[in-house]
Amino acid sequence: MTNKVRQFVSSGDANQAVSDDGLFRELFLDAINGKDPRADMNGDGYILGSELGLYLDQRVSNLTGNSQTPRFGKLRAHGFDLGDFVFKVPSQSISPEPQEREVKTEDAVPTPAPTSIANQELLERIAKLEKLLQAQQLDNKTPPQLTPAPEAPVPSKSPDTSSEQPTETSGTTGEEESPSSSEPDATIDKQLDAFFDAKEKFGRGDITKDEMVKASLFLNDASMSGDDKAQQELGVCYWDASCGFEKDEQKAVRLIRMAAENGNAQAQADIGWMYYNGNGGYAVDIGKAAEWYKPAAEKGIASAQNTLGYIYQYGKGGVAVDEEEAVRLYRLAAEQDEPNALNNLGYMYSFGKGGLPKDLKEAARYYRMAADLGHTIAQWELANFYFDGTGGLEKDQAEAARLYRLAADKGDATALNDLGYMYRKGLGGLPMDENEAERLYKLAAEQNQSVAMYNLAHLYEYGSATKRDPKAAAQYFLKALKLREQRTVDLLINKQGEQLSALTRRHIQELLRDEGYYSGSIDAKFGSGTKSALLTYQN
Repeated sequence: MTNKVRQFVSSGDANQAVSDDGLFRELFLDAINGKDPRADMNGDGYILGSELGLYLDQRVSNLTGNSQTPRFGKLRAHGFDLGDFVFKVPSQSISPEPQEREVKTEDAVPTPAPTSIANQELLERIAKLEKLLQAQQLDNKTPPQLTPAPEAPVPSKSPDTSSEQPTETSGTTGEEESPSSSEPDATIDKQLDAFFDAKEKFGRGDITKDEMVKASLFLNDASMSGDDKAQQELGVCYWDASCGFEKDEQKAVRLIRMAAENGNAQAQADIGWMYYNGNGGYAVDIGKAAEWYKPAAEKGIASAQNTLGYIYQYGKGGVAVDEEEAVRLYRLAAEQDEPNALNNLGYMYSFGKGGLPKDLKEAARYYRMAADLGHTIAQWELANFYFDGTGGLEKDQAEAARLYRLAADKGDATALNDLGYMYRKGLGGLPMDENEAERLYKLAAEQNQSVAMYNLAHLYEYGSATKRDPKAAAQYFLKALKLREQRTVDLLINKQGEQLSALTRRHIQELLRDEGYYSGSIDAKFGSGTKSALLTYQN
């Protein structure tokens, strides 16, 4: 370009702590070195500064759950805002990522697209999976994790990772033994077995609260005597009030910490989880989380292996990036049928990471195992494979629709959008149903799913006569623009809204005016004033 320009791309917003060797740096280098073809949004072999900024903003914001939100733009200086930086993309022989598809068009107007069709779909996957894992921990539910996250204290029997069992007193003192009760003395292990049995019955409502408390009383004495398994289980009882006790988080953390310091593997994993998520009175500290996850992982706790693998994969908390170690840990957890680890191995095979070959068949195999265990993101990933007919699978849109529905029924925003798209288009044996598409798009949009916002706007702009609503279309186009949805940016800014009805363009100008971004005429003409308002609104 011969025009002068001063452009900027920041790694985050004001007051956001970022690392100079973190995710932003990795994605920046991947973009300009041609390792991620999505950065070149029009596929012309060159990445403009504006394309790079939009790519980094979308990727980093989504992968960090908006805890790091890059900003980009041109400095407002006369004569220095006309051009654009240009990076020539090195030639690569990389094929498109498995869930990415070309956006189809119909009748020269923008078409609705499922997230799996959009460049956006992969951007949201990791953040969604991370959110998914955090929600799973305390309430045993499944949101979105395109990638792993830590596990919380589990209200079930902790794995016995010790090779030593509590010993019984022999009673051979030369004196006649006098039994203290009619019941034989039980070891801690036997008491724990009875406790777990009672806890299961209590969860089903088969025994009363008083009976559950009575079955738990031995834990207090055993904890005071230093038994780490009793300390761990009593801590969980207070953490989630699952044993008839009143919830007491401070007491729970003290007990779990005691058990962890006494070498209890599950307790070590739980303390790691608390540091990872900032729970239990601990501030978020990924480095300390990793310190606690390591011994738990070595002792075979699958959730610790999975989350420690994630820490190594992305170099969190000052831990050096080591994708091969991440794969090793994922495998250990996957051998125990840990759903998140199975999903993560599928992801690593999808993109050939961690020393693994890019192998979509193997990725599909791991996604299927995780999906069969109810893993939401794996269900969505496998649905994409069936939608496209990749990974050695025959194209089967009916099976894709079934899997999207499984994930959508658990509230996954991306799956809700994709299922809505299939209803809009009448794919996979589903009827063409604008009402159902609208309902599903709205559920996804309520979770800030940007492609669903675009699809809703598209429905209100181009749907049947009973669905057309220019004002609603304008509202959702602006919401999608705020989240930098790629097609919306192209439609409103690059193409100046030329494919929209005049009434929708007027509503957009009115909304921009009402929010203080635009002071020009409401004339449905997207000139320089409207474009400037849209850019300011977007940024």
